[in-house]
Amino acid sequence: MAAPEGYTELGRIGFVDKGNYASGTTYRTGDVVYYNGSTWVALKDNLRGVTPAPGANWIRNGNIHRHRY
Repeated sequence: MAAPEGYTELGRIGFVDKGNYASGTTYRTGDVVYYNGSTWVALKDNLRGVTPAPGANWIRNGNIHRHRY
């Protein structure tokens, strides 16, 4: 069953597992990637070629409780 018109983001509730980080992929807020032995969560939309690292764009999964969305 298709989502009603205007409800295209319903599948984006919570985190979205994107597998291993790939520099050519565009990530959105809440996307989860695996990189260098750690799990990272995107904090912003349109992250392409931005390698996961502590800062304004990514947060390591174990540090989520310290960040406010």
